[in-house]
Amino acid sequence: MDLDYAGIRETGSEIQRNNGNAFKNTTYLCKKLHLNMYDHFSLTDEAFEQQFENSSFDPELFNHEAHLRLAWLHIHKYGISKAIDNITLQLKNYTAKLGAADKYNHTLTIAAIKAVEHFYNKTTAGNFRDFITANPRLKSNFKGLMQAHYSTNIFTSALAKKEYVEPELLPFD
Repeated sequence: MDLDYAGIRETGSEIQRNNGNAFKNTTYLCKKLHLNMYDHFSLTDEAFEQQFENSSFDPELFNHEAHLRLAWLHIHKYGISKAIDNITLQLKNYTAKLGAADKYNHTLTIAAIKAVEHFYNKTTAGNFRDFITANPRLKSNFKGLMQAHYSTNIFTSALAKKEYVEPELLPFD
């Protein structure tokens, strides 16, 4: 394989010298080389939000941390009520576009947004990277955080997938 990293070129493949698709070419190259250089942090907050809103966000990048970032961005820009409205609608549209509407969980989505808001109100982080660094439990022990609020397994409950189930154990702030 003949690679030219500076020009993002790989001989004999679909990667070409910058032909106007540098972003797609870089993504392809990173995936082909199994590099972890491409993640949701490679996008500005504005691009991240816009791509998710118009359902063009790369599904391979939409991991748990990206869900948390989406919540943080919307809480930061719009407040909790609008964040819930925006994200639930956009996530339903996004999963439907991907043919994965059955993956959407209404309770889990709202509970995650409320959990992010709880930590958001307790930190002074001005960006998501600093926020998630200051609040690692949101990534490393998210299921445990949800279990502190719910006796119901909201990850598998059919009712929780369809409608919001209030926490039985500990309300969100």
